[in-house]
Amino acid sequence: MKIVNGRGLGRLSFHALASSRQLKVTRTAPLYYFESKVGLVAAVAQKGFDALTIRLRECLEKESGDWRSRLVELSATHARYALEQPQLYRAMHTAHLWRSVMKARTSRVLSQAFTWIRRAEASRDETFSVILDGVLQCVRSGQFRTR
Repeated sequence: MKIVNGRGLGRLSFHALASSRQLKVTRTAPLYYFESKVGLVAAVAQKGFDALTIRLRECLEKESGDWRSRLVELSATHARYALEQPQLYRAMHTAHLWRSVMKARTSRVLSQAFTWIRRAEASRDETFSVILDGVLQCVRSGQFRTR
């Protein structure tokens, strides 16, 4: 994630990972582990969504204020995450990855990249579940009307 945050998704590569002094891996380990660039981007997206979900849950668990202000804070937390880590946020939402998700759904090929794609999809869905939960709690409290 540091490579993406620092240099952007375009600079993420197996060579960049293998050359990283912090990771201390063999040159072929990243390719073996992620299988393809899509698998690598999916792993980055998964980590990004997991971190965002933690922040959103912490926001919802605060017992301060009414639900309407908590919903505003939930939105602000999401926006702050995107602004603090714009390159990672772009990687999490890259069209290339999510087109691969659609292809993976129709593919019968089970591979390492497919595993990472499924994990990223599950993490993304969990993030949106937390957001939806906040909205629904606000609606149930009567502080926000859907119509």
